Amino acid sequence: MSDRFGFRSKLPAPSGNLRSSSKANENKPAPADRKRPIEQAEKENVPSVAKKTVKTEPPSYMRPTQRSKTTSKMFAARKSIAKAKRRSVAPVKRTVGAAGARPGIKREASTLKTKTLTTRTAGTRTAAAKKPAKEPVVEEEEDAGPSSRVKLTSEGKIIVKGVKKFDLKERCNVLEIVLAEKITSAKQTEAHLKMLTDAVESIKGEKQQAQTQAKGLQEYKMMKEAEFDNLEERLQNSQRELRKLKNELESTCDSLDETQKRLKSVKLERDSLQEDFEGAGKKIDQLKRKIELQEDDLKKLENEKENLIENKTEMREKMDAMEDERRTLHETIQQLKGNIRVFVRVRPLLAKEVEEKHSSEHISFENAIDKGIEITREDKKDEKAEFQFDAVFKPDSTQIQIFGEVSQLVRSSLDGYNVTIFAYGQTGSGKTFSMEGPEDVYENDEMQGIIPRSFEFLIDAVEKSAEKGWIYKLEASYLEVYCEELNDLLQGGDKKLKIEGTGSKHINVANLSRHEITSKHQLANLVKRANKRRKTASTNCNERSSRSHSVFILFVSGENTRNGQKVESCLNLVDLAGSERVKESGATGQRFEEAKKINGSLSSLGDVIAALGSKSKHVPYRNSKLTHLLQNSLGGNSKTLMIMHLNPRKLYANESYNTLRFAQKVNTTNIGTAQKISK
Repeated sequence: MSDRFGFRSKLPAPSGNLRSSSKANENKPAPADRKRPIEQAEKENVPSVAKKTVKTEPPSYMRPTQRSKTTSKMFAARKSIAKAKRRSVAPVKRTVGAAGARPGIKREASTLKTKTLTTRTAGTRTAAAKKPAKEPVVEEEEDAGPSSRVKLTSEGKIIVKGVKKFDLKERCNVLEIVLAEKITSAKQTEAHLKMLTDAVESIKGEKQQAQTQAKGLQEYKMMKEAEFDNLEERLQNSQRELRKLKNELESTCDSLDETQKRLKSVKLERDSLQEDFEGAGKKIDQLKRKIELQEDDLKKLENEKENLIENKTEMREKMDAMEDERRTLHETIQQLKGNIRVFVRVRPLLAKEVEEKHSSEHISFENAIDKGIEITREDKKDEKAEFQFDAVFKPDSTQIQIFGEVSQLVRSSLDGYNVTIFAYGQTGSGKTFSMEGPEDVYENDEMQGIIPRSFEFLIDAVEKSAEKGWIYKLEASYLEVYCEELNDLLQGGDKKLKIEGTGSKHINVANLSRHEITSKHQLANLVKRANKRRKTASTNCNERSSRSHSVFILFVSGENTRNGQKVESCLNLVDLAGSERVKESGATGQRFEEAKKINGSLSSLGDVIAALGSKSKHVPYRNSKLTHLLQNSLGGNSKTLMIMHLNPRKLYANESYNTLRFAQKVNTTNIGTAQKISK
């Protein structure tokens, strides 16, 4: 309960989070739930505000009134003064203002600022007292009191109004009354001041306790907030884990459903497999019976196998004997055909020659099919010359047909015999085409010449011979005879080639490179490299005239792993430069010198053939590098084939006639029987 100054006469002890908002709440005792924070703080060692009861004495106006004699006299004096004043003094205006204003003195109404102090506990705040509304100033007439009649001047004199000047008794009575009032008022003021001082001290203590409690509660709040944050974080983590578990649960449910479906299918499959197993059991029983029967058959087959192995051995021996017999018969056939065989090939007219209206009427093949040829000389138009050779190929013949006749000779190189194939003829008659083919020969298999076809034929024969125990090694060399000098076409450099001598196997050429070849691709690269280095030039007779004699040498060495037999041979494929008339070719300068050397070497070749045909004791092999290089091929140690090439143009009829006459001379020459070379 508050007194008239706005202070509580008895303040209740502060409690937990109590927040006083009205006087009714101040007087009511704190409920049980408001004491819980303090008890909880005590349990958790949180500092709390200790309960303290402030004992204050009640104000004077609440004490029982005891009138003294002096007070009675004072009231009596007041009454008498009031009566006298009413009789003699007119009423005095005074301003009713704030409490305690002196009568007879006009004061403006002032605003007394008071504050209603409230205790501040943990969670409560001190509320400021509302400012009282200004009281209206009312002027009224009132009887002047004793104190209002006494005035103290600046000189220190006391003036008493409404009393006669010399009425000392009355004046003394008034002064006594005033003094008594002042003393009483001072005592009351002192009592109130003491009460206020006690109240202020009590409030200070309560404030300090409230601050301590507030600090403890703040720390408690911070701790709880940290716990709350921790719990909230744990809650979020738990929620995430819960969501994750839900997802896993859903996934597990899906997997479970899928597993159940698979289980059903597996059960069905198991039932099907069970049925198959039962059926397989029956089949196994049947197979066991079959196995028993087959084991009996296997024993019979093993016996037959042993018999077949014995027969195989006998057959292999017979096959080897037959192979030897085949080689003997093959050699006999080649000997019956003659050591030097001659083929004639007439090339077709080129498109350019057809446009220029050239003809080949002077050549015919009517009398002897595939072996005879007739030619009409330009100077004797009415006479036809007839010739017979081992084979004659018309202009429409193909590269395959040519090699069909040559292949048996090439096969002899695997049997250990030296083989030489010449391409002879005038310039522009197609010698290089027969030996190699066109420039894009390896892109067109049908147009391949004798050199690439011979290698392919030997590779196939080597693979087939491997079944009979033969292992072969093939090495290639490529050289040219240019102006009586030997040049290596597969290897550049300044090393000069030199013929060292004639051996029992083949001619030895110093510094000549050898290259082992196992594939068609390797051979193609070697031929392309050689063609780039070979000497060629353009003349009036041929746009790409060979200015040298080229010799492709394939060294063959083989061994039979069964009987230890070894063979060694040499396959020479010679592309001779064409004979030419300087008057017709228009060769001058270096081309003229080349033509002289070419014609000279071909003349030496003719001399060698003539000496061999006449059985001369001296054969001039060393008159030319070409004949010296081919000494073994021409001297009876080789199977030799010469393919004569004719230009179909009528303009060259005399040259074609001379070529055929030379071919006839070669065909009638007996150079002896070729000997097999074995190690």
